[in-house]
Amino acid sequence: LKTVSDRYLLRHPKTRKIIERPQWLFMRVALGLSHNVEEAVEFYSIISQFLYMPSTPTLFNSGTLHPQMSSCYLLTVGEDSLDGIYKSITDCARLSKFSGGIGIDWTPVRASGSLIKGTNGLSNGIVPFLKVFDSSVHAVNQGGKRKGAAAVYLEPWHADIEAFLDLGPEWEARYEAAEKAGKAYKKVLARQLYARMMQTLAETGNGWMCFKDKSNLRSAQTAKPGNVIHSSNLCTEILEVTSKDETAVCNLGSVNLSSYVRPDGQFDYDLLRKVVKVATKFLDRVIDINFYPTSEAKHSNNKWRPVGLGIMGLQDAFFKMKLPFTSAKAKETSARIQETIYYQAINTSMELAKEHGSFTEFENSRYAEGKLQVQLAEGVQSTMPELHFDWDALAKEVQKNGLRNSLLISIAPTATIASIVGSYESIEPQISNFFKRETLSGEFLQVNRYLINELKGRGLWTDYIRGKIISADGSIQNIDEIPQEIRDLYRTVWETPQKDLIEMAVERSAFICQSQSLNLFMESPSIGKLSSMYMYAWKQGVKTTYYLRSRAKTSIQKTTVISGAEDTQPTATTTGANASATKATATAATPGSVTTASGTTYTAEEAIVCSLENPESCEACT
Repeated sequence: LKTVSDRYLLRHPKTRKIIERPQWLFMRVALGLSHNVEEAVEFYSIISQFLYMPSTPTLFNSGTLHPQMSSCYLLTVGEDSLDGIYKSITDCARLSKFSGGIGIDWTPVRASGSLIKGTNGLSNGIVPFLKVFDSSVHAVNQGGKRKGAAAVYLEPWHADIEAFLDLGPEWEARYEAAEKAGKAYKKVLARQLYARMMQTLAETGNGWMCFKDKSNLRSAQTAKPGNVIHSSNLCTEILEVTSKDETAVCNLGSVNLSSYVRPDGQFDYDLLRKVVKVATKFLDRVIDINFYPTSEAKHSNNKWRPVGLGIMGLQDAFFKMKLPFTSAKAKETSARIQETIYYQAINTSMELAKEHGSFTEFENSRYAEGKLQVQLAEGVQSTMPELHFDWDALAKEVQKNGLRNSLLISIAPTATIASIVGSYESIEPQISNFFKRETLSGEFLQVNRYLINELKGRGLWTDYIRGKIISADGSIQNIDEIPQEIRDLYRTVWETPQKDLIEMAVERSAFICQSQSLNLFMESPSIGKLSSMYMYAWKQGVKTTYYLRSRAKTSIQKTTVISGAEDTQPTATTTGANASATKATATAATPGSVTTASGTTYTAEEAIVCSLENPESCEACT
């Protein structure tokens, strides 16, 4: 409620007093996107019951004088000139002003040391311009409600890539020809560059990965030569074509999976299809009603009509269904949920196309070739999940009837809207069973409510158990009093193999026509471990990755007196390890070398070579 009150409810323009209630907010959003009362009631119903929640910009601006409801904008710097660069910076400022998140590709801008013909001088490269861009993003907040934010993308062959820290066949041939002709500005060993990227990830957690080959091969928008995906967006779930004349746009909303588990613990797929049908219709409606800050954004959105329907609360659903996150049944359920959403979204978009017409570029898309994401995924990703629908028959129907939207599915991080509905974010496992929530009223220690109910039902929720959970930083894996099946169910992401998360993401991606905000977690990252993990993700068919989450290898010594215990219960000074293990881990995290559990020491270069060639079983990552 505090989040809704502070950021979403409308305020009087002069007194700044709140002038609407939460349910009025939901009704305003529904009315702003509806043509009649029946539609408004239909849309209001799924929002107010937390079956579905529109993205933050839609909640901010629907039903207002400037209904800019799009979440994401993707740009490419149109011209490598002063005018072109500053036009892109200005466009980003306008887009950010109305609550849009920015993803921009700076690859077209020449590198440091390049000749400037107009002045016969040498360029300073992209870094000075990025500093100007960064200041602009911070100066222009999003409607006074949250800070502006942007992600900058640069291709690895750009000569400024180290300072910054078309993979298609035709582009590759042209690149190799230029290389043979001696036109290279400088040479960098690919493995050294990759190692530097991994080191940046280990040190900062930042550095989104957009695998351009997978992204373009599996996009419905890239069938026509010249249509290229250059980058992703701020949160790496949007993959759309951009150019000098096109600023890609996407309108987002997420289904709250927590609301679809019946009291008997079964997932309600029929209800899911009903809600997806309504949500898809209203996401498409945003395109027509939307306020566009730039002409390039309006042109692109009306040309392609992309939307991004995602999910949140996957962890809640698994808790309610009593499924450990990486169990075989959970993996199967995750893929089936995504398949159901994609199947219904395609059918709804096809019905809208029959009524209103297909998106302009349909004949130049892969849909016209009879290919949906399921067909495009075959041969590109390593494994395919079990299919529950006739996708070949649906592809033929789409080929005949068309689609209203070029893209339909993307999974956003849902950080804020998940807090509104009270669910876990997006597709992520829980971070901890115990956490601190800060409000204006103070700081409160909270424990996973599903775990509390589970322990209460078994008569295990005592001060002693609560104290042990707190002293273990939210982990219950070493609390012997708790049965093993409960410990398996309530593992944290730090206790979850990342290989399993990647494999779940890959199977899910067969039904995602854009991408998913995939965070990866590693308690003590090293170059070898990271290299292996990211290479494995690429080989499996992942399109993009988001943050790398890590945490300190050491923590403050804690001594907690637990009621009912015989003596004081001290915790280890390390996170999930003893002192000797900490020393080994610290060595492994050193960029210069990697020491494995078996005692073998690898140089950074050896770790990279091993992890690239054997990402599934590299000793440097075990």
